[in-house]
Amino acid sequence: MGLLEGCADHPNAVLHLLQLCPNPSSLTLRVAFDQKEPLESFTHIKLQSLPILYDALLTRPLSDLLNALSLPNLRALEARRNGHNTS
Repeated sequence: MGLLEGCADHPNAVLHLLQLCPNPSSLTLRVAFDQKEPLESFTHIKLQSLPILYDALLTRPLSDLLNALSLPNLRALEARRNGHNTS
């Protein structure tokens, strides 16, 4: 089991990262993307933990990403908003 950390500026980059790394049990992501496009469904059978730090203005693409993922062994999902003040 392995741990993996990554940053993504496009939702497909997250899916590609998971395709390239089939064995991590945990993936910590920092995401900031505003692209909205259809994502193909992807299943990752080993991922058990998925902490995500995201930009508060980009929550819809985050939900699109989560809807595209099938994570049958996921035990922990943490989504935290980035602490940057936008005003």
